Amino acid sequence: MSNGERKARARVHALLVHFPVSAWTGAAFLQWFAPFADGPVVLGIDLGAATAALAWTGLAFATAAALAGLNELTALPDDDAVVTTANRHLLAMGAAFTCFLLFALARPDAGALAAPPAVRHGLAFLGFAAMLVGGHFGGRLVLLRGHD
Repeated sequence: MSNGERKARARVHALLVHFPVSAWTGAAFLQWFAPFADGPVVLGIDLGAATAALAWTGLAFATAAALAGLNELTALPDDDAVVTTANRHLLAMGAAFTCFLLFALARPDAGALAAPPAVRHGLAFLGFAAMLVGGHFGGRLVLLRGHD
């Protein structure tokens, strides 16, 4: 693989990861602060629908980012520190994905999958925390690899 192809691979993953991070951050904060709103609609926006849309948007972009990241994984150097950091990044982001998937599925109007607000708050917190840890390891991975 040429150096240009490797750079293009890295850029796709780096480009895509910003979307799930911002969408999941928005979903988590809306979930946490919705109880303090004057009602389920603020400034004409249904908070429940906005939270769900952000969670599902994040899941869609996270899937694309994960595929791009797996493609980039094949180009990583076979160094213990790099491989360990990549594994930690994968595990943390997989945990974040799982938490936000459960969060999105457990909407109050989801019927059998409906969860009380405390469970949704907890899933949002765990997903957000896992995303922060995964982002840390992703950034560390970039530093360990050096600049392409």
